[in-house]
Amino acid sequence: MYQLFHGVSAATSLKALYDSNRLAVIPAAGSPAPTRSHFEAQDLFEKGTPTTAATTDGWFGRWMNQTANPTESTLRGVGVGYGLQASFRGSAAVATPDLSSLALQSMDTVAWAGGSAEMTGALTGMFAAASDPLLKAQGAAALGVVAQVGPIAADGAMPADWPGGFGPALWPIARLIAGGVPVEAAAADLGGWDTHESMGSPTDVNGQMHGLVAGLDAALGAFFTYLGPLGDKVTVVVMTEFGRRIAGNGSGGLDHGHGQAMMVVGGGVNGGVKGTWPGLTDDDNGDVRVVNDYRAVLSEVLAKRMRTTDLGTVFPGFDTSSAGWLGVATT
Repeated sequence: MYQLFHGVSAATSLKALYDSNRLAVIPAAGSPAPTRSHFEAQDLFEKGTPTTAATTDGWFGRWMNQTANPTESTLRGVGVGYGLQASFRGSAAVATPDLSSLALQSMDTVAWAGGSAEMTGALTGMFAAASDPLLKAQGAAALGVVAQVGPIAADGAMPADWPGGFGPALWPIARLIAGGVPVEAAAADLGGWDTHESMGSPTDVNGQMHGLVAGLDAALGAFFTYLGPLGDKVTVVVMTEFGRRIAGNGSGGLDHGHGQAMMVVGGGVNGGVKGTWPGLTDDDNGDVRVVNDYRAVLSEVLAKRMRTTDLGTVFPGFDTSSAGWLGVATT
């Protein structure tokens, strides 16, 4: 923590959030799954069932379905990217790389701001006349999204000084929230952390790790600065599929490990370092030992910051009771 916030300038925004009690850090966090495969570990992480790969839906998807009602906004759940994150599987969450992709387009790919009256009218009539009730409902929902997002997208160009890297993935979420769209759950991905070589020291401002931390920091800082007071209603969880080994390798990097550092940032956060820290000598065969289960963190955030439901259905086979929570969130 000292090296991250004080030894280098990579995390100035996170340092400010930490000092204002809006950032909780959970060391030695992770999953009981022993795999070191990125693909398998992330799949299990997002399913929320690390002891079985047979699960077909995701933990966020189960939460959305358990708390859904017939009057839900189509944009209640949003995954930023070209495909829906596995954590949303089984739900009606919408996947989009940016807001412009939710606008109607002509055959020559020229976007129609909010959809022209002619095109909207034609599509509305076509879906209304559909004999298949599912097609009719899905068509109406899609047109509803276009009507809702169109004005926001037309007046929502990403600012010129908005951070690159992870920033563009957070911009659609920030813009939807600021535009009054009732987004409850959102997901965005940030790659590039497979640091097997040339990580650089904590004080090396030109090092790979410094750049990665600085990019994450800048994006989260811009996100909460843009939201202003609305940020008090937004809680962000930062996590990855597994951590890195304790000892460096011969290439100046760290190989696949187990324990990671999770972060809970923003509104409703009980700041500070949470959970148990076993240290670097009580290790797991050279890895940071996982002593804080990621599902305990997510269970607490869902219970205190989101609609309530039976968390046992969200994380089956795991004790989601408050006895295992780490105190990362307030109500």
